[in-house]
Amino acid sequence: MVYTVAQPDEEPVPATRRADFLHALNAAAAALQRAPHSEVKVLHTFKEQITRVGLNGTLALLDEQGKKLTFRAVAFPGHLLQSLEEMIGFKGEGLSFTTDEDHVYRRLVTTKEAFFVADISGDIAPVLPLDVRQYAKEIAGSLGEQPGIYAPLLSEGHLFGTLAVFGPGLSAADVPAIVAFANHIAVALENARLFQAMHRAEVQYRRLFETSNDAIVVINPQQRRIISANPRAELLTGYSEAELQAMPLSHLAPAGYLEEARHIFDRIIQGEQHAVETRLIRHDGRELSVQVFATIFALEGQRLLQGVLHDVTDYRQAEEALRQSEERFHILANNAPAVIYLCQNNYTFNMLYLNDAVETLTGYPKEEFLENRITFRDIYHPDDSPFILPEDDEELKRQGSFQLSYRIRHRSGEWRWVEDYGGGVFDDDGRLLFLAGFISDITKRKQAEEALQESQRALSTLISNLPGMVYRCRNDRRWSNEFVSDGSIELTGYRPEEFIGGQVYYGDLIHPDDRDRVWNEVQEALARRQPFRLSYRVYHKDGREKWVWEQGQGVYSSEGEVLALEGFITDITERKQAEEALRHGQKMESLGILAGGVAHDFNNLLVAMLGQTSLALLKLPPENSARQHVEKAVKAAERASDLTRQLLAYSGRGQFTHRPIDLNAFLRESTPLLEVSLPKHVQLRWELADPLVAIEGDLGQIQQVVMNLVLNAAEAIGDRPGAIVITTGERLIGQNDNHYWRETNDPLKPGQYIFLKVADDGSGMDDNTLGKIFDPFFTTKFTGRGLGLAAVLGIMRGHKGGVSVSSQVGQGTTFELLFPVSEAEVARLPILAPAQPVRKQPGAVLVIDDEAAVREAASDILELEGLRVIAAADGLKGIHLYQEQAADIDLVLLDLSMPGLSGEETFRELQRLNPQVQVILSSGYSAAEVNRAFQGRGIAGFIQKPYDWETLASAVWRHLDSQN
Repeated sequence: MVYTVAQPDEEPVPATRRADFLHALNAAAAALQRAPHSEVKVLHTFKEQITRVGLNGTLALLDEQGKKLTFRAVAFPGHLLQSLEEMIGFKGEGLSFTTDEDHVYRRLVTTKEAFFVADISGDIAPVLPLDVRQYAKEIAGSLGEQPGIYAPLLSEGHLFGTLAVFGPGLSAADVPAIVAFANHIAVALENARLFQAMHRAEVQYRRLFETSNDAIVVINPQQRRIISANPRAELLTGYSEAELQAMPLSHLAPAGYLEEARHIFDRIIQGEQHAVETRLIRHDGRELSVQVFATIFALEGQRLLQGVLHDVTDYRQAEEALRQSEERFHILANNAPAVIYLCQNNYTFNMLYLNDAVETLTGYPKEEFLENRITFRDIYHPDDSPFILPEDDEELKRQGSFQLSYRIRHRSGEWRWVEDYGGGVFDDDGRLLFLAGFISDITKRKQAEEALQESQRALSTLISNLPGMVYRCRNDRRWSNEFVSDGSIELTGYRPEEFIGGQVYYGDLIHPDDRDRVWNEVQEALARRQPFRLSYRVYHKDGREKWVWEQGQGVYSSEGEVLALEGFITDITERKQAEEALRHGQKMESLGILAGGVAHDFNNLLVAMLGQTSLALLKLPPENSARQHVEKAVKAAERASDLTRQLLAYSGRGQFTHRPIDLNAFLRESTPLLEVSLPKHVQLRWELADPLVAIEGDLGQIQQVVMNLVLNAAEAIGDRPGAIVITTGERLIGQNDNHYWRETNDPLKPGQYIFLKVADDGSGMDDNTLGKIFDPFFTTKFTGRGLGLAAVLGIMRGHKGGVSVSSQVGQGTTFELLFPVSEAEVARLPILAPAQPVRKQPGAVLVIDDEAAVREAASDILELEGLRVIAAADGLKGIHLYQEQAADIDLVLLDLSMPGLSGEETFRELQRLNPQVQVILSSGYSAAEVNRAFQGRGIAGFIQKPYDWETLASAVWRHLDSQN
């Protein structure tokens, strides 16, 4: 067989022996070994050398998946390649075909063993692309029948390519040589790839070395010095590469850490440790924590150490902070009163973490929840189940956090209210990891809220039922309201919403004369941060003027600014009227006391005057010219006694003779007297309620009252026609009917009363006049008219009755009198009236009176009657005289009103000395008053001052005769 080795486009060089073929093949293999470390160069050398050997061939490389072969080198004769390219555009190189089709290469890939083929022409079509397979016969025809050898390209037993050679001189005996040649090709390709990889790795290493985020140093372990450092190492240490190369490695170790650093370095260079964490001192003195990853390698026969230094200072600090934070978290979590949890968002909310507080809240150990032996779903109240969170993660994410309130059952069976604050925890892709939150026991708060709601309800009810108005308002001149209770309707006539809505302002309702005072007092109190209390007048919606009392205080911010006013306003109109009536009553009472005192003293003088003048008349013969003058003095004294009776009537201590009276019958009997007293143009009408129960009173005093009121009514009517209406009836008086006793200043006992009204259609009175009508000697006509209505008031006071007056200018006046209903006949002391003188009997009379004129007159009268008189100027002297001469004293004439020891106290002491002592009381006050004070106490009788000779003598003799 002839082999030829030809240059491209030249005829092959003939060879005459087989040894030449093998020698040529070995030369080709050597050429491949000398090829530059480049895959392209290796492939080019293959094409050159296979052609020189006198063969044709292809070199295909397998992809990484082992599924596709690609021709990387095709060595065909030049004329054939040119013809194929011209004919079908086929270059060969770059042609790819799969290894799973039925062709010769499939066998090679499967067996990885070389084999001989006698004729390769049938192997061409299966590896050609579909669009050029029609030219397979032409290609095969151009080549002719040629044998071929197929050999694998292996690297450590792994197939990575194929070699196909063909030529006329090949035989099966050439398979080992071709396999050896294929191995040379594989080695050349592997070396080229390895060299290129090393070159790329070196470039990449240098790039990484220079741009690494970590510090990299190369250290000579024998010298313990740095021989190379990247820029990051310079930045980490604060030294330049030159400075690092110049200093010992130990210079980077912190003081006190050098020995440990040496020990760590020794373990590294001995290969015991490749990753350590150590400390490093920077150029500026700051100490860092660094992780060191060490690698021992050889370079040009020298053993070196490469260290990658990663700054973990911030990490360690963060780690320490995290550790401390976690420690604090665990401390706080396990000591927190609330349950802290992490759980899955599923039906049972399986717990991933729980703190110890869950046992306090539920009574179950946290391990039972974490091991799913019990879930929160098991202890929810069934009525609270609708609170379940949405299963859609996106919806939960949109909600952000959640706040839920529900009940859970404690292990003891008790239901507890809890509040759950939490939210979803999501990863960077928005997926829900778990739910996190805390659960607080709010049972007490719920109970407090319920109690507060009940308290607010009760407070609201209380406020609504208060007689006054509760408010909250701004501190402006119109007192703009933010809240007003329903009491505003009764107080002002306006509804709360009218105040709150701004339809009406409370400040506008305050009386103009009081507004500035109210504003100033409130501002002064606010400036002192004190409550304010004040009273003033307001206008009701219907125009009425009311007195109100207000108590309030400011609501302040933390900076001391007045935010609002809060308080209470109540109607004190009636109280104001009652206070005014009380002041008026106290004035009247003071005047009454004064009048009573004047009457008492005047009566004592009249006793002397009447007593002495009556004695003078007794001793003067009728023809005596002086008698007429004495009689005039007696008449003057009697008229003076009428004045004292008026004064006593005004004071309510006049001489009353109480008995049951039919008021209607009395008024009918008085009709003629009243009609005669009235002008003809005044009509008197009666509206008497029959039947009418009896009252308790003094006929004479009541007659004086009626006459006084009727005459006053006639004067009010004046000269025009008019009418006076007298009405009677029954009225029930309660605790709140204080206007009936406002004038008398003596509260009426609740119960049944008889009323007497005297109404006229006269000129009426204004409020100013109405407030003065009961003042003594007040009149709207002319001065000098006497006590007038003051006596009426005194008489009603003496009857324990009431008086009410209503009047309006131009609309007349109505007086209403109330008399207590008579319950029974009242036992009374005998009123000793004058009688004819009786015979004189011997005996002694003790006269006790603080007025010397009274003692003198009484002594003169009694001595004229032939009686022995013992006189005492006060109670103590009288008692002393009675002790000394009790056996001789038959009777004591005792004045009721004395300074020092009063008549009542003197009487009590005389009874102590002698329970059978006989005492006649003497006073200018009424017998009724004496009856009330001395009823059932053994009083022999009563004589009213002033008295004359006949009255005193008759009373004394009447008693002495009865004793005898």
